Amino acid sequence: MNLLKQKWLGLRPQIQGKIYLILAVIFELIGEVLLKYSEGCTVPWATVSCGCVLFLCFVCYAKAIVNFNLGIAYALWSGIGILFLAAVSVAVFHQALSLIDLIGLGLIIIGILIMNVFGANDKSV
Repeated sequence: MNLLKQKWLGLRPQIQGKIYLILAVIFELIGEVLLKYSEGCTVPWATVSCGCVLFLCFVCYAKAIVNFNLGIAYALWSGIGILFLAAVSVAVFHQALSLIDLIGLGLIIIGILIMNVFGANDKSV
């Protein structure tokens, strides 16, 4: 455990921020799927699980924005979440996406790519 902690502390803050952001997205996806299964907060196990997982999501996001530009981190977090949740809604819940939906998702992908390639990703901006 000490070795793992030393390796974590040895990482550059920007790398730690990216890892926290990835974890925040993963927890958000799990939480949103659990929210769907909670059926309007009427299924207790799904509702409680959703709350716990979304709490972890916000903790990881809070840790991520220490080393990220807030606007860019939020755009990445929400954009990536939207893309994956759209895929989950089609694959798991068999919900259809229209052509307009697909165009919108494509624009989100383009926006995320532009921000990652040309945007300022650290908090010093």
